Amino acid sequence: MGRTLLMLAATLAISRPALAEGPAVALEVSGPLPCSEAELLNAVQLRLRLEPGAPILRLAKAGLDAFELSYQGQRRVVPLYGAQGTAAARRLSLAIVDLVFGELEVPLPEVETATPTASPPISRVVRPAPPPAPEDLPRRYRAGAWLQAGGGSNLDRPNLGLGVEGWLGLSGPWFAGLEFGLGWVPPGEAQGLPVTLWAFPIRAGVAYLGAPLELRALAFLLPHRVGGGDQSVELGAWGWLAGASLQAGLHFELAPPLELLLLLGLDLAFNRRAYAVGGIEALATERAQLWLALGLGFGGPG
Repeated sequence: MGRTLLMLAATLAISRPALAEGPAVALEVSGPLPCSEAELLNAVQLRLRLEPGAPILRLAKAGLDAFELSYQGQRRVVPLYGAQGTAAARRLSLAIVDLVFGELEVPLPEVETATPTASPPISRVVRPAPPPAPEDLPRRYRAGAWLQAGGGSNLDRPNLGLGVEGWLGLSGPWFAGLEFGLGWVPPGEAQGLPVTLWAFPIRAGVAYLGAPLELRALAFLLPHRVGGGDQSVELGAWGWLAGASLQAGLHFELAPPLELLLLLGLDLAFNRRAYAVGGIEALATERAQLWLALGLGFGGPG
């Protein structure tokens, strides 16, 4: 089915001076044009009037670089010789006027008047634009693992540990996620007894994962176990801490989507636990702990 160019013709007629009088036709176009519809109508209306109900003049693609005109039993194939835009519109309009009037004031070169050999219709396959390259897609998730070392305000020994993380994109560079860890304080003496501490931090919060800067704000829960003692006294107790964790870091691409992570964290506990041996305080948890972590991240589009 073609499309009849009447509404556009009426719009053009309103917006420009009166055109020359001539026979009235209804122009029907099938398939793509080598020019805009407005360019074709401008050229045709210099000699013809376009009106609904008038005899139909059909314009259809014929081959790679030609169009077929049909009007009241007459047919003509118009080669374009590579013309595009205004030049193609003028060539087609001259052939249209020639077909309607029966003669052409400005001759067209090599215009065929015989019925052409039927050409197979040109089919167009419309393919969606290819997706952007993976590195151009926004990152929508992040997973990572790291090793960390830190210290606090009470213990004279470092806190060693490891952690894993998972983040999901919220909007732009903003993410929500979880962190899980395992911490260990090497054995030391408290009130003459060997003691050690194991911690199992769980953090949840939001993060700004920019390029390459990262800023994180999380709440944490810290279950932990204190153990130690000797043959006369055995020390073993569970406790928990709650607080907030503030973290800043950098990430650097190694081989996308693999990244190198560098994190600096500060854990602030809202409560404090003290552990006693024989009624004497042997060990107390820390209010603040500063730690540094180095690890790998894996992130990509969702």
